[in-house]
Amino acid sequence: MKMPKSKNGTIRESFELKEISLTDRDLYFDYMKISEFPTNVFSWYFPYLWSSSQSSIRKIRWSMFDDMLVTFAHTRRDILYLWCLPFGPGGLEKVIEVLYQSLKYCTQWNKEKGFKPMVRTINNPQLEYLQKYSNFSKLFYTKRLNGIERLHSMKNLLTLPGRDFGKIRNKMRKFHKNQPEALLREFEQQDYDALLELQDYWNNTTGKKYKRIYDSVRYCETIKHFQKLQHLILVME
Repeated sequence: MKMPKSKNGTIRESFELKEISLTDRDLYFDYMKISEFPTNVFSWYFPYLWSSSQSSIRKIRWSMFDDMLVTFAHTRRDILYLWCLPFGPGGLEKVIEVLYQSLKYCTQWNKEKGFKPMVRTINNPQLEYLQKYSNFSKLFYTKRLNGIERLHSMKNLLTLPGRDFGKIRNKMRKFHKNQPEALLREFEQQDYDALLELQDYWNNTTGKKYKRIYDSVRYCETIKHFQKLQHLILVME
């Protein structure tokens, strides 16, 4: 990989990028667990991270910096940006410092292409955490993305209480009435081909009934390697 120069030598002296692999699962879970900020963005979940790196569009790479785990996306155009906030031990000031140095690294990497450094996605709880730093607005600026992220506790998903879950309860009752023989079970390896056929059927009906499964690489790779990812997949028949 091309390593641009900094005033104090090569950037490689501070960051050594490694491509994410299935064996990094425990590393990510451990460092996310000891992080002091919320780590509940769906795209930070390790199976999503790893499967995103199986695409020809980008590779996900990581490096240790000041005892924190920093995650980068490296595109096929040789552009580098941060996929998420740095994980690991340390309070707000340390997170800000590592984040700032990581973005400076991206700036130097992308210098010839003029691509501004960025963190791909954070949610409101993480932004509120970062904004507690007094000079946050002097170092960073934010841009709101379109879309909705819903976070629910496991207890609420199991019990579906109150008005907020009323529509879901009604749909479940209707489904049980119309499909009394439906069986929900854990995915088995012999289901793989059937799920690929389901994906094709789903996408062929785009615009008629379903939304397209746009992340086909993640879909296939996650199913194929679900055991090593320790990812639970449920199928209904």
